[in-house]
Amino acid sequence: MDWPDHLAAHAHSRLCAFVRIRAAAAQTYPAFEQRLASLGHGLLYLILFAMPVSGYLTSYGGGHLVNWFWLFTLPSVIPQDKLLVHLGATIHYWLAYLSYLLIAGHVLAVLYHQLVQHIDILGRMTGRHDPL
Repeated sequence: MDWPDHLAAHAHSRLCAFVRIRAAAAQTYPAFEQRLASLGHGLLYLILFAMPVSGYLTSYGGGHLVNWFWLFTLPSVIPQDKLLVHLGATIHYWLAYLSYLLIAGHVLAVLYHQLVQHIDILGRMTGRHDPL
């Protein structure tokens, strides 16, 4: 088996394990914990999208170039504007604190599941635990 086939087989096995784990988790946790997890993960995805956008507004609004991992410079589609700088910086600032809260919430949730409920959440997160 050459490496693309090996990679595809590995990706398929991880996807199947993820689907099995998600299905088992739906039966294990109370509905309110599932809603909290969905809300937390949704907010994390929102932050992953909004942080770069707010950083882009702050940088280009202030007249600074944005290099994408030193590979190329992103094109400027907005004018220099102090209001955009203030808006982008404010959004970026509060999203940073929201991300800190979400990370702390995730750590506390893992500790709660692991130590209080005695559920192998770390095994589930890392793929070491077979739920079936």
